[in-house]
Amino acid sequence: MSIIDAKLQLCDAQTLASTTTSGVHVGNIIDLGAYNYDGWGATLVQSPGEGQQLYFNVAVTTVLSAHSPRIQIATDSALASSAMASATVLAEVKLPASAAAGTKRSITFPSGGCLRYVQVRVVAGHNSQTGAIEAWLSTVPNDSQIPTNALK
Repeated sequence: MSIIDAKLQLCDAQTLASTTTSGVHVGNIIDLGAYNYDGWGATLVQSPGEGQQLYFNVAVTTVLSAHSPRIQIATDSALASSAMASATVLAEVKLPASAAAGTKRSITFPSGGCLRYVQVRVVAGHNSQTGAIEAWLSTVPNDSQIPTNALK
């Protein structure tokens, strides 16, 4: 796990073998930067994308087992030991059971409610979930490649 900012790749060939039905955070953390404040000193939530619509893209890289994992995009205001301790789920993609490599899903990245850090959270369809995924943010839904900088 690392914190990345320029390349909006959340995970690459992330194995799902060790995930549980209670959920686990996986892959990289994107740091959106310090909070902004309005003229009265109130904290403003982050709005990634610089006015562009962002998409949360997920692709299967290794065939999934006969279970349907839920891939979530989560946000948190702080890190505890390089992990998101009390993250809030912003959105979720459910992958089909036995999805083949190359299967893709994309959803609109929520424009509101985003805190400083963003990471993928996987909730396995079963304790014996297998397979692998990659996930990234982009200005293009179902983008075929992870861009070097999705905000350009």
